[in-house]
Amino acid sequence: MSERGLTLPYLIATIASAVVTNWVYYSAREIAFLASMYHTAANTMGQYLLPMFSTPDRGTYFWLLAGVNCAMAVVVVLSTGPDLQRHSDEETAQAA
Repeated sequence: MSERGLTLPYLIATIASAVVTNWVYYSAREIAFLASMYHTAANTMGQYLLPMFSTPDRGTYFWLLAGVNCAMAVVVVLSTGPDLQRHSDEETAQAA
């Protein structure tokens, strides 16, 4: 990050994206290929979207990226729990 002020939104986006990538990995029965494909797709979208923002507006891009990734991570954690895996009704009943 050579531009000043972009480190924080980039860091937030990276951590939130890691949550979503791990969810893809666990949901795909721990097959790394699908998590890699998700990561590649996210990077490819970034390559197409980033040029839409001029250099002074790069901060807006990274804050939007952070917001979208955080929203996705919150949805994943709220729907699956902190271990990022769905539990069947039987597993939930046994844990109680």
